[in-house]
Amino acid sequence: MRKRLLRLKDKCLNIRKATVIASEDLVFTQQLRPSAKDISTYLSVLPSLEEVRIIGVGISKDQTIHKLLATCGHIQRLYIFSLNTLNFQYAALPPHNALELLFLEINGLFVGNNLQILLNQTLSKLHSLRYLLLKFAKGRHPRVNTLKAFFAARTELRWLVVVFKEDEKVLLCHADEASRNCPTIIKDTKFRLRNLIHTYPELYDIFWKEFLNFSNILLH
Repeated sequence: MRKRLLRLKDKCLNIRKATVIASEDLVFTQQLRPSAKDISTYLSVLPSLEEVRIIGVGISKDQTIHKLLATCGHIQRLYIFSLNTLNFQYAALPPHNALELLFLEINGLFVGNNLQILLNQTLSKLHSLRYLLLKFAKGRHPRVNTLKAFFAARTELRWLVVVFKEDEKVLLCHADEASRNCPTIIKDTKFRLRNLIHTYPELYDIFWKEFLNFSNILLH
């Protein structure tokens, strides 16, 4: 299979965006669902790939994100939608110098206090991020000192958004060059997408439209 894909490499020079649907809930039976190795192999033959969306189950368990970042060095935007995820592996993701945006929706997960671990450990080697959105079923807001340290270690980071779907809570953190060590932290007790689109229209193409697109995919 890899040899066949490599033969296509010269014909795929201009592909910049890719979407992988790897869920038995949507398309595949369990036997046909591609593995993390399959996904990273498929995408690694696209040398100009900059934006990837992956929808599937077991994304954390089989370390799909780890393998993808390790093999696709040019990705700038990565959108992950993990379905029916009751457990999450918090192993550190590999370094990646090109990744600017990470949208991580872990559907069904109660993250509890482990959000601290995710920020301090799982994402510890991703220093080029400008935009980060994390969405879980339930959880607790990270400590202010953790948020400040996370921003201080990432000179390019502008926005961090944390959404707890079942609790309908959202946390927004914003910083620029002048406020690097003291980001603005906004805690909203009600997650309303319409309100967020109205209040932060600059984040529509970055974050908000993904919620709409993902809902449309699930309906088809």
